[in-house]
Amino acid sequence: TRTLESFVDRLRRSREAGAPSAVWTAHDLPDVLASWSGHLPEDRIHVVTAPPARATGVGIESRYLEAVGIEPEAALDVPQEAEWLALADCEFLRRVNEGLAAQELNLGSARARRLMVRRLRARTRTRRHSAPTLQRSDRDWAAAVAHTWRLAVASHSYQLHGSWDDLVPDVDAPERPPVLEADVVSAGVLSITTLLRRLPSSHGRAAAS
Repeated sequence: TRTLESFVDRLRRSREAGAPSAVWTAHDLPDVLASWSGHLPEDRIHVVTAPPARATGVGIESRYLEAVGIEPEAALDVPQEAEWLALADCEFLRRVNEGLAAQELNLGSARARRLMVRRLRARTRTRRHSAPTLQRSDRDWAAAVAHTWRLAVASHSYQLHGSWDDLVPDVDAPERPPVLEADVVSAGVLSITTLLRRLPSSHGRAAAS
């Protein structure tokens, strides 16, 4: 299981070498839009950009509603703030995935992992946590890639909901703080207690047998 740094490093090297990559095939924006425009007129293709984290009062849900033609007042009341995992939560799950890497992921372990992710995400809504971000050097590289994307797609007639500038990361964002082992342990304790609460009681198992 890779760390974020090693994953980004692999992306950078594959792009610089021009080597085929499943990630770039699926996520290189100009190529993806060009593939769609081979089957649809450009003005029938809608692009919804996610507002930057620093934006206030702007949610991606309202942009989706605009794209599909639903009036905001007619939509369900959904939270405008995106859910994400904190740094320590990501590190805990990375270690779990690393421990499971040598084993075939069965239905039970896959369900348990989904429960852990759901519970950890819920925690970020009520407490202040640091989100995973790129290192400074990687942000500069990502910004350069995003600028080439913006130039490549801005002249087309795609239906844009948001701004092409949203593609460019904030290179001046604060540096990511180190992950504290105590926070990783806290994420592990929360996950374990969540799973234990979901286990059937011994009385229930005896009755079922």
